Amino acid sequence: MNWNQAKLDKVAALHDLAHASGYARYDSLYALAEFCRHAPATRILELGVYRGCSAVFMARACGASIVGIDDFTQAPMTVAQKNLEAFGLADRVQLIKGDTRVANQLTAGPFDLVFFDACHTNEGVLAEFKAVRPLLAPRALLVVDDSLHVHGAIGAMATPNGGLRNYSVHFGLCAIVYDRALS
Repeated sequence: MNWNQAKLDKVAALHDLAHASGYARYDSLYALAEFCRHAPATRILELGVYRGCSAVFMARACGASIVGIDDFTQAPMTVAQKNLEAFGLADRVQLIKGDTRVANQLTAGPFDLVFFDACHTNEGVLAEFKAVRPLLAPRALLVVDDSLHVHGAIGAMATPNGGLRNYSVHFGLCAIVYDRALS
C-alpha cells in the first residue's frame, strides 16, 4: 500500500474521531471493523451511535448499509451526522432517534450484523436482544461492546432456544453467531 499524505490524513482523522468519542484504546474499533469486514453483512444495525465513531469504522470496513439508533442525549444527532459526512458515509448510514430497547418498533429488518453499544447493563442488553431478535436475518452476527460488564445478558441470550450458536470475546467485544434454525 502506498501511504500518501491523503491516506495518512484519513488515518489521523479516524484516530481524532475515536479520541473525541472517548476511546482510550482503538483495539475494539479495529476488532469491530474486522468483524464487519469478514461477516457477510449487507445491513448492519447499530444500537448506540453517540458521535458516529463506530459507524464510521463499520461503514469503512464493508459495503453494508447501517441503521443507527440512539436517544442522542449524550451528543446531538447532528454531531454523528457531521462525522459521517466528513468521511463521505452519510448516504450509507441512517440515524434514528429513539430507545434502542424498542428497536423493532423503529426500523425493519433483516439485519446481518447488530452492534450493541447503547445499554451497558445486563437488563438493557437483554431488552435490546429481545427487541432485535425479530429483525435478525436467519444467520446473523451479534457484537456486544463492554462484554465484561454485561456477561449476565450474554449468558441469558445463550440459554436454550436463544438461537445462539457460539461466541468469543476479543478486546472487550463479544461476537455471537445467531442461527434462527436453533431457536
